[in-house]
Amino acid sequence: GLTNSPINFSATATAAAASALSITTQPSSTVNLGTAFATQPVIQLRDAFNNPVSQSGVVIAAAVASGSGALGGTTTASTNASGVATFTNLQISTTPGAHTLSFSSAGLGSVTSSTITVENPVSASLSTFTVSTTSITASAGTSTTTLTVTLRNTSNQLMANTPVTVSSTGSNNAFATASGTTNASGVFTTTFS
Repeated sequence: GLTNSPINFSATATAAAASALSITTQPSSTVNLGTAFATQPVIQLRDAFNNPVSQSGVVIAAAVASGSGALGGTTTASTNASGVATFTNLQISTTPGAHTLSFSSAGLGSVTSSTITVENPVSASLSTFTVSTTSITASAGTSTTTLTVTLRNTSNQLMANTPVTVSSTGSNNAFATASGTTNASGVFTTTFS
């Protein structure tokens, strides 16, 4: 037999060199145009066996992979000691619609995000509501004022073919048309009596 038996030993597994990237936190799935994503992407270095690699200082670059538009914010992030790169203020700044982002680093390939739907909502502060006269006389419909709604989005662009509904308080008053869509110039017009 062996003396000093059994013999105990210990081994510590370590990750191999970084060879790939993974997205551990996907960016927000729905965002507003020109606004930083509420959930920013987080990228992890991986080895060939998909183990996380702890390595600081690796620069990860973000870019638009699909869908037109410019990526705004700080488009690079460096990994920390755990091999994690966290982006802080990415945004898509020119075109609404469906987009994906790619994340890449020299020698490590790239990964692509899930789809991000970029919306361009109506801006209350940039849109306007005007009336042709500020007061009318009660007249069973013969005294009217023209109401004009001009819609602009958060990028200050006119919003054509956008649904509009107007309403009023009080009684014995009416709109010629209380709902409709804006024209090619982003304008909806109706009369009120």
